[in-house]
Amino acid sequence: MHALSAVPARREATRGGAWLVLLVAAFLLLTWPVILLGGGGTSEAWDQDEHHVQVIERFSASMRGVEGAPSLRVALEDYPSATSPGFHLAIASLDAVGVRSRIVQRLVASLAGAAVLAVLWMALRRVVDPVTASVMCLPLLASPYLLSGSVWMTTDVSALLWTGVAVVSLLMRPLMPRWILAAGFAAAIAVFIRQPSVWLVAPLAVAAWTAFRASLGAAGPSALQSSRASIMLSAVIAILMPCIVIAALISMWGGLVPPSYRAQHGSGFNPALPALALSLLGVWGLPWLIRSRAWPTPPVLVVAVTIGVLAAVIPPTDFNKDAGRWGGLIWRVIERTPDLMNRSVIMVVLACIGAVIITAVATRSSAPGAHGWKTTLACAALAGTAALSANSQAWERYVDLPLLFLLPLAVAAVRGSGADWTPSELRLPFLLLAGVQLAMSAVNVYRPAFG
Repeated sequence: MHALSAVPARREATRGGAWLVLLVAAFLLLTWPVILLGGGGTSEAWDQDEHHVQVIERFSASMRGVEGAPSLRVALEDYPSATSPGFHLAIASLDAVGVRSRIVQRLVASLAGAAVLAVLWMALRRVVDPVTASVMCLPLLASPYLLSGSVWMTTDVSALLWTGVAVVSLLMRPLMPRWILAAGFAAAIAVFIRQPSVWLVAPLAVAAWTAFRASLGAAGPSALQSSRASIMLSAVIAILMPCIVIAALISMWGGLVPPSYRAQHGSGFNPALPALALSLLGVWGLPWLIRSRAWPTPPVLVVAVTIGVLAAVIPPTDFNKDAGRWGGLIWRVIERTPDLMNRSVIMVVLACIGAVIITAVATRSSAPGAHGWKTTLACAALAGTAALSANSQAWERYVDLPLLFLLPLAVAAVRGSGADWTPSELRLPFLLLAGVQLAMSAVNVYRPAFG
């Protein structure tokens, strides 16, 4: 009986795996032809050639002991990129061992994008069916920032991969010490690729504390003591890992970014970033809000709108390149729409919608199998926004990629159960959003690459 019952389970797993394979194949189809046959013309292509390739070549020369090249230690102290050296060191290692083809290096680097989609799909698959999980991944798959960041060698997608691994590890239930340690290890790698990823310490600490409180219900004094001790020890180790990495980088650079980029990226807090994050959430989350009819109650709605207005009105939110308010489609739209006293009218509206979506998620009941997800995801969103706000540049791509990763997880966490939910409630909004993202990619990625 047991063997017979296992057959349908294996068939279901095989069918689910087939959807994941199709998702990855679609990603490779959208990226590898551009790498093999396309040109440049995008901001990511410019970043690759003017920044990241130069860093890779410098590190490779140091590794190979090229005459006149500085030691690797000296090369790490300052270089032409604002991000941590992890990605550059990985690709430079390929270069140093003889893989000099830039095309091959780009193909290898692009696999991080496929891995991001796989991590998101596997997390969603825990609470929705394989088809719905695949559809919910499509907006991220079609995102011009994921595709462009995978076609050309930049640090955004690689950092998102390890950030995603850390967040998804914290969503595992029950949250065992091994998952806490996995999250800490992934967070450390993410920080070594992009230093703002240190925000992962916050959801890590909150999730570990939640697991510690849950351990109070362990059966028997010995089990209770052992569970508490292992959770606390794993949490301390996990939190220390990314903190040690960021401390080493600060010690080496004398600040949060390499000295050459301190003026551009390390000159202070950008208060417009929270409004930007709410606005992008308002755009990308609106189809789900309308389709799911998950509107908050009137009192909560008033609070949400107030938060959105304050976020977009207290700081200046008009287009201003000198103040770091530029970079991305939403800023181009804001540049061409009215503002009042340096406050963008459209950003006020979109920020209010984004705040309503947050309250709709927060007040809706958790989906079966996703209990505790909301707390972890809320902490991740708040901490991530705070970390990105520390950058003086409020660029759309800094927010868009993590948002498109976290939004499907948040929606899956509150999808409801029984008669108030059908798969189409999730699939249709994400299909619509994927269509918009693909249209943006056609204009911003494929037209420049093949134009």
